[in-house]
Amino acid sequence: MIGAIFVLLVAWLFLSQWIRITVFVVAILLWLNVLTLAGPSFSLWPAGQPTTTVTTTGGNAAATVAATGGAPVVGDMPAQTAPPTTANLNAWLNNFYNAEAKRKSTFPSSLPADAQPFELLVINICSLSWSDIEAAGLMSHPLWSHFDIEFKNFNSATSYSGPAAIRLLRASCGQTSHTNLYQPANNDCYLFDNLSKLGFTQHLMMGHNGQFGGFLKEVRENGGMQTELMDQTNLPVILLGFDGSPVYDDTAVLNRWLDVTEKDKNSRSATFYNTLPLHDGNHYPGSAKQRITKRGRRNSLMNWRNRVVK
Repeated sequence: MIGAIFVLLVAWLFLSQWIRITVFVVAILLWLNVLTLAGPSFSLWPAGQPTTTVTTTGGNAAATVAATGGAPVVGDMPAQTAPPTTANLNAWLNNFYNAEAKRKSTFPSSLPADAQPFELLVINICSLSWSDIEAAGLMSHPLWSHFDIEFKNFNSATSYSGPAAIRLLRASCGQTSHTNLYQPANNDCYLFDNLSKLGFTQHLMMGHNGQFGGFLKEVRENGGMQTELMDQTNLPVILLGFDGSPVYDDTAVLNRWLDVTEKDKNSRSATFYNTLPLHDGNHYPGSAKQRITKRGRRNSLMNWRNRVVK
């Protein structure tokens, strides 16, 4: 215990030269170390409601879930009932990956002859979460009224643009570790490949050049998007990234997409669009110091999406 406190003190003295670390943050770090050594002194379950564990088997996958009181909730998440020690957390994570490895969305071999054609547009927005939307006061924005289905209680399991996009593009299979994202996956895992087999024409668009961090390369090599990047010639630049790269106007990009799809003879298309107007470091052309306000950009982004769905 004393050794852990000493290590934290040395780390604080070193990092405080560049990073502002408040007393509150230090207290939280100390508390987390106490929990790791001793385990929590309280139960996460309400008093008088014992935790039951139920194992369900569906298809090829076995699932273990926790339930409180009455009827158990069936799912594929391992139970989270043990103290949050390093060993228990690692064991839970490994069990989660083992369960996820058996998950796969099965696509039909072909569409029915009378299947109605449609266009699928996946808009992947970097640096936007439900917490951001709530903080910006946009939970009641008119955009949400257009949706038939809305998911709010989920986690993308990543905090960075590249891995988030790869996980989305591999959505036909369960979650994998970060390391395995950069290893070849089963062909059935690539969402857009599965759609291509059903007759959907692939399109790839970006509101940027995709060069920073090798993002475009990651999307191709690890996300299975081999189609050419849609032409960005003469697109209006509304922002510059922190590295000086162009951030294109979303409306102009979508209008170009509409032009391309209208000329396409195939009435079925699947498009992946990544945009990053909310990235930290974005600024207006000609003034690196005049950075965008995220609240204003969030509102503009929501208004743009509202126009798109209309």
